[in-house]
Amino acid sequence: MITFRIDGRLVSVNDKKEAISACFASMDNLNYWSYDALKDLYKGTMKFFADNYDQDYASMKGKDKAAFTRFKNWVDNTLQYLPKDRDKLLALIYDTILAGEKLRRLFGFGFSNIFGDHLPGNSETKRVSKENKE
Repeated sequence: MITFRIDGRLVSVNDKKEAISACFASMDNLNYWSYDALKDLYKGTMKFFADNYDQDYASMKGKDKAAFTRFKNWVDNTLQYLPKDRDKLLALIYDTILAGEKLRRLFGFGFSNIFGDHLPGNSETKRVSKENKE
């Protein structure tokens, strides 16, 4: 169990991804943050959790060591390929929040019109991008 404070509130979570999710979810008005601010927030939060548990790596054994290695690789890969667009970075932050809660955005929903034509696009992804632009 991981316990830490965010804005004076005590937060208890079960794993590192839930902790990252709780950190991002506690931030207000992410829709109004600039690309550079979002990038710094994302990089800083991910590096904090990766480096914080890196100290215990030598004492880890078995499944814990393997789980931390996977987590560390996930952080490194995510930081290496950050989106260059603000909307995509914001969607990545939302996806990270949902991943910590064992959820994801709803894929598989498409657009159609009154004639039954299937139009390209995903309504859930378009909805998230539309909310970001408002």
